[in-house]
Amino acid sequence: KSTRMTELNALRSKNMLSVSAPESQQTDDGFDRIPDSLVLLIFNRTSDIKTLIRCGSVSKRFNYLVPQADTLLLKVDRVISANDSYDDDSFLISFLRSIFKSLHDLVSPKPLTNPTRSQNSPTRILRGFERIRELEIELPSGDLRLEKGGVIRWKAEFGRTLKSCVILGFRSIGGDGGAEVDLGGGGGLKMRVVWTISALIAASARHYMLREVVRKHRELERLVVRDRDGEGTVVMDKE
Repeated sequence: KSTRMTELNALRSKNMLSVSAPESQQTDDGFDRIPDSLVLLIFNRTSDIKTLIRCGSVSKRFNYLVPQADTLLLKVDRVISANDSYDDDSFLISFLRSIFKSLHDLVSPKPLTNPTRSQNSPTRILRGFERIRELEIELPSGDLRLEKGGVIRWKAEFGRTLKSCVILGFRSIGGDGGAEVDLGGGGGLKMRVVWTISALIAASARHYMLREVVRKHRELERLVVRDRDGEGTVVMDKE
């Protein structure tokens, strides 16, 4: 009788295992079998930081892998310095403002931001990522305020110092029906000089703003800063 009971118990245990096996297989959706390298490739192609942060809340695995993404896109709504030395930043902005005013109000500095909101600075946002190799930052708007019809497009490349800066300025003349484009700016040499200085100041201001990002992320190989208006682009390559 005891032998029979032992056989029944063994059979019952075997049946329980056979029933539980399919249940465990049903909970496995196969995604866990995707290698980490492929998941990271997807994250790098996604690149947008806000999207990646949301992905990190999906699972523990994603939360572990997201900080390892090395190709990122940061879209900022406002530019706030992460430097605790607010007086230094104020001096720079005041200096830029004095230059801008001397250029007949063709250039307008951005308003001073509240230093208490430094948690929104690029440096604070990026500190959760371990090794950034390529970074693109999109600013909310351009830096220059031109007269009606005036347009400037510029691109500056930096290494340790400024390598090159290409500037294109033009102004539309006439009404909407028969507008013409004047590449000289309609103001001769004086206007072209003002546009050149304005673009160089804007490029230098962006380069200065990003010094803290570069200092915190020594692994950076390429950093691109552009604005949604398509006005100017700063490219910084590692030397």
